[in-house]
Amino acid sequence: HQFSYHRRRLCLTDFPCCFDRLKAALTQRFCHSKMLAAQPPPIQVPGAFNGIHPSQPALKQPEGPERHASGSRLSKWPAACLAVGFVAAKHRRKVRLPALAALPTTTVRPTVDLSPKLQSFLETVETGGSSGSSFAPGKGGNVSLEGIARAEAVWERLRTRALEHNRGEFLERPPEVVKRLKLLVPMASQFFDVVVCGGTLGILVARALQNQGFAVCIVERGVVQGRDQEWNVSWEELRPLVRHGIVSQAELDGSVQSSWPTSRVGFESSHHGVEFRAGALNAGISPQKLVEAARRRFEEAGGTIIERTSLQEMEIYDDGVFMRLQDREAIGARLVVDAMGAGSPIVQQARNGAPPDAACLVVGTMASGYPKEANVDGDYLYSASAKGSLGHQGFWEAFPSDNGGVDGTERTTYYFTYVLPGEENLPSIPDVFDEYVEALPGYQQCSLEKLRVKRALCASFVAFRDSPLQTPFDRILQVGDAAGIQSPLSFGGFGALCRHLPRLESAISEALRHDLLSSEYLSQINPYFPNLAMQWSMYRSIAKPPEGEPEFVNRMMGGILSAAERCGPNVMMPILQDVFTLSALGPTLASWMARDPLIIPLFVKSMGTENVLSAIGHLGNLAKYTALSSLEPLLAAALDVEDLVPAERFRWHRRFDAWRYGSGLDYESHK
Repeated sequence: HQFSYHRRRLCLTDFPCCFDRLKAALTQRFCHSKMLAAQPPPIQVPGAFNGIHPSQPALKQPEGPERHASGSRLSKWPAACLAVGFVAAKHRRKVRLPALAALPTTTVRPTVDLSPKLQSFLETVETGGSSGSSFAPGKGGNVSLEGIARAEAVWERLRTRALEHNRGEFLERPPEVVKRLKLLVPMASQFFDVVVCGGTLGILVARALQNQGFAVCIVERGVVQGRDQEWNVSWEELRPLVRHGIVSQAELDGSVQSSWPTSRVGFESSHHGVEFRAGALNAGISPQKLVEAARRRFEEAGGTIIERTSLQEMEIYDDGVFMRLQDREAIGARLVVDAMGAGSPIVQQARNGAPPDAACLVVGTMASGYPKEANVDGDYLYSASAKGSLGHQGFWEAFPSDNGGVDGTERTTYYFTYVLPGEENLPSIPDVFDEYVEALPGYQQCSLEKLRVKRALCASFVAFRDSPLQTPFDRILQVGDAAGIQSPLSFGGFGALCRHLPRLESAISEALRHDLLSSEYLSQINPYFPNLAMQWSMYRSIAKPPEGEPEFVNRMMGGILSAAERCGPNVMMPILQDVFTLSALGPTLASWMARDPLIIPLFVKSMGTENVLSAIGHLGNLAKYTALSSLEPLLAAALDVEDLVPAERFRWHRRFDAWRYGSGLDYESHK
């Protein structure tokens, strides 16, 4: 086969070679089938796994004449192979091959063992399906019992790979979807300035770039739509969406389904219990309505959306990217924006298949039947007990769904825990779901029998310590979770993308206008941020606390957040929104350690020497970035940055961005 780039079609140019390969393939199939025919039938052991799901009927083995008849049919394969070969050799360009019959296939659905209590709880979904089949499965979305099995299969692969990596075992490299060719990009039926892969959150970046005058296309494996659920956010995080023309204020207000004045922050402990209220994460936004509004504006402005197709391969040329899509014509672009999350095949190739360094296992439901009088506000973060039965600290988040719904009893509750993927004996997603069901009545002071589940979710959200990801590829840039700009403490991908949206819009636009699309320049858009790196230092203390200290995590987290609350809202609010600034972190740590000095050696022990030294370095860089960012106006004027050549000006603009966002000083302008 030879691919013709100019005609965009497959041309069969060597029929003899094709038939030689066909003869070899058919002969191989004949030999394999003959060998199978000569084997005795497998022994079916009652109750044993015989290659089929236990709930499926066993396949009846052929006996007697039927079995010999099958062998007789196999004996005709050599003649068929030779006949095809000879005819092909004699009539090379006249033979049309008949289609070979497809071998029978069976679809094996993933299964998982659930406790009777959990299965009974999930079967209370109001549509009444016995297996929750009405749920729309998907990561972070509604799940059926089968969806839980799929989520567990994903988590099992992740933790197995991480465990093999920690043991020094060989890891198979991920498929190569990106290739670099030193040629000019082939002609494509459609060519864009930007193609955004991944449309749920990618639609926000696509709209921002479209507003800058670029031709933008979105490629989505499914459909560009948000899920029928609510994302818990702070009002301040949503403002860039209006300021940068992603949606209008009216559309944003219509997307916010619930809000409440303050959320509870609480950690139960025998000696260090903490509880206070703060105006953070006090709104619930519908991704379905938000994405619908952004999509409508995107298409009205001439944007292109290609749905129900997946990326097969990308070829990077000197002047563009050629993208092959499944069952669609290839398209071209000057720049590809990867918004497909941490599981993106491009990210996997860029990271050489390295396993994640952090994982957050999340389960939860939206249900009706909660006490109406208590369903008036939310929990920002709450931990009701010491380490659970799984050996990991569990946390809660809750809020009234759609302001409580029609009867005021609808509420969303999430339960999650942090783990290090490479550790032994990690909990499974069904394990976490079981713990959720056991603890939910005590946490919400409700009866499990009175709750009716409307939506459920479960997922394993992962993050990489080496973040943000600096792209190794020309003409490809990661954004959002694919870039790793989210906090490893909250995994708040939506809030992080909204916060970084102004920076991404200006940086990508400048790169496109001046054709600065090599990895040398694009990698500067995702630089080192010391305040993000500081959060990684704290992550290990939560995921792997010291042995023999079951209350350590609650004591540490409660101490830090209550110290921030004592320092006032100017210190507390940035920290609660995952923005570590020197002016907020310094007073918080000083107040915390002064109030509970005995926790310092435990904290150092939990972090480990390497993490402690790393944290000290990041703290020093946080101070340096804060000083440099405050000097930005003076430096810009002294260096006459705006009059520099485009490449040098781009570098300085990216330095200014790194200093401002890496020090957290963007929070003030964001607010």
